[in-house]
Amino acid sequence: AEMVNSQPAVPKTASAAIQQADVVANNILHELSEKNRISSTSLTSYQTFEFQDLGMMMSLGGPNAAILAPTQDDSIFKPLFTPLLDISRVGLGVADQVMKQVISKSPEAESLLNTKLGLSFGGYGLGVDTESTPGTLAGTLAGAARRAVYAVRMPTNQQRVYAAVSAALSTANALAKESSSTTNDDDS
Repeated sequence: AEMVNSQPAVPKTASAAIQQADVVANNILHELSEKNRISSTSLTSYQTFEFQDLGMMMSLGGPNAAILAPTQDDSIFKPLFTPLLDISRVGLGVADQVMKQVISKSPEAESLLNTKLGLSFGGYGLGVDTESTPGTLAGTLAGAARRAVYAVRMPTNQQRVYAAVSAALSTANALAKESSSTTNDDDS
């Protein structure tokens, strides 16, 4: 990792910014309490920021996403998330193969689910090389998990509900549009 001021460089990600925000807020409140000579038991001292690699999530378009386990060797989450995502990927890959066999009996279903909508449980057909990237999960369920994590991370319950409902509706809308455009393309 690149060093800045004798400290490892912090990645330019939302995860890092959220972690930094907690430290900055604490330090500002501590500074204000010191200036106003207010004693506070919750603000014992200034905090030093240490980035914790929690992994990454990214959209792959439509309802699909990829979730990657932490990559930093010193991450306390790497030993947990890498095998968890690998086991999930293998299990969902089996589900993809079963789905592939079932829908192969119907060319229309195969075209709609895989080619047109890009639906995948474990990353089948999405161009994500999960074999060479341990701790990676990609597909439709990864997309749902990504949206759920963002909803949970919202600061208030009202925002959490709004984010969850918005994600569900936008996913359903994207799938419906893809489905209708596929049907219209097939009718032409």
